[in-house]
Amino acid sequence: MKIFISMLLLPIICFTQVKVHGGEHIDPPSSFYSVKLNGQEVYVHHYKVYEPAYNMEYNFVSYVHFDMDQPVEVEVTFKDVIDPNITWLSPLRKNIPYKIEGRVLTFTIDKPQKLILGINTPNDNDQDVEKEGILAIIAMPKEENVPNVSDANVLNVLDYSSPQRAFDQCPSGGTVYFPKGIYRGQFTVKKSNTTVYLESGAIIRSNETPLIIKDKNHIALRGRGSLQTNFPSTRFVLEPRNCDSLTIEGIIIRMGGSRVHKNGVKTRGGGFAVVPHYCNYLKINNIAVLRYPHGADGIDPDNCQHVEISDNILLTGDDAICPKTMEKPNIPMDDFKITNNVVRNGQASGFKIGTQASSDISNIVVDGLDIIHTGQFKFSDRNKESDIKSLLIKNATIEYAEHSILQISAVDFMGTTKPFRGNINMMIENLTVYKTGKEDKKEKFAGLFLYAEPGYDCKITFVNLVVEGKKIRSLKDLEQIGCLPKDKSKIENVKVVFKN
Repeated sequence: MKIFISMLLLPIICFTQVKVHGGEHIDPPSSFYSVKLNGQEVYVHHYKVYEPAYNMEYNFVSYVHFDMDQPVEVEVTFKDVIDPNITWLSPLRKNIPYKIEGRVLTFTIDKPQKLILGINTPNDNDQDVEKEGILAIIAMPKEENVPNVSDANVLNVLDYSSPQRAFDQCPSGGTVYFPKGIYRGQFTVKKSNTTVYLESGAIIRSNETPLIIKDKNHIALRGRGSLQTNFPSTRFVLEPRNCDSLTIEGIIIRMGGSRVHKNGVKTRGGGFAVVPHYCNYLKINNIAVLRYPHGADGIDPDNCQHVEISDNILLTGDDAICPKTMEKPNIPMDDFKITNNVVRNGQASGFKIGTQASSDISNIVVDGLDIIHTGQFKFSDRNKESDIKSLLIKNATIEYAEHSILQISAVDFMGTTKPFRGNINMMIENLTVYKTGKEDKKEKFAGLFLYAEPGYDCKITFVNLVVEGKKIRSLKDLEQIGCLPKDKSKIENVKVVFKN
């Protein structure tokens, strides 16, 4: 039996220019931070993520989530005196000035954006959960077109015996509205042309995938609420299937699952966040994915076409954005626009095509991607023939390339992989790499690992590549700064061209 409990607590906090989301009914308050926006104290979530498989009782993500339409002064007070030498505000390329006075750090943002603040923790290291803090600042644009609960086509779930009854009775063109509160269970969208609206402070929690969207078209999931899988579930938080014209906007995706181990061997990974299957004309905008540092992907469109992924923040344990062709039948991967995303991943890749990518891949554009931690671009095909016909990555940053800047191979692991099978036409334009693992991870750092099978036409073009402050015009330039170690790097059957 599916059950739900709604907890209506304090009213939503609103200031002149800021509307704050969430609240203490979802998480305990942060023990590391307090935050003021325009001088008013706001709620800071302290979301614990359990990871016993890694001999860790928990890790956590702290975050503050709000809407804004005017400049906002952000004042962050930390539990200890702030050390400016190991404090950072990412993306670094935004170069947002901040002031530190004792335990207080202050800065101003003039428009909605997604930031990650690290205090007393190196940017190139996993945090010590007892001492260090990482705060996600999720500043969204002012919400528009909020459903009116008095409208006849808006079904407030509190007016029904359960949320599922509201879905059962919602007409085509209607909206199922979740007010602020906690809802426990799994619910299913029953009709095409339906909007699911999660009000600020609403959260659906489940041991299964909280919301089932299958074989329905023209679905919108939006608002300022949250979906969450509970520990120790390994289910995906959102797994829509066969849904054309699906929009996911404004919500928080919280992954509470864990990896499953038996006798020290991983038998199943942690549940991923958003995994749409066979969904065309898919839009994922202005969401936040929260789980860190191990075990789960962020956004993994599977066999999808005509996809927009924009203005999101993803704190993931594994690959952050990973289009793939995982299930059969495989369809060509075509027409992806991935713009203005901020990611921090505990391992693996900031952007990856794979792990399964056995299809034609074309018209993929990544424009504006900031990879905060352990970042790299990776393309792997599981030793199945795949053609990357046109892929453009531009205006991207990698703040810490731990193992490589770019990897092309059959599988993830550079030491045991086979070559990529297929043609490649890829351009990477305006990529800045702030730091690499050439010193602290020199036993693994490869710089470039480009390994393809002979007989294919594979070409990578770099335009305006900057690594650790040096403009790179040739492979020799990478060698000279120690970012192409001979014992770890590989360039085989791949042509590398530099343009400046």
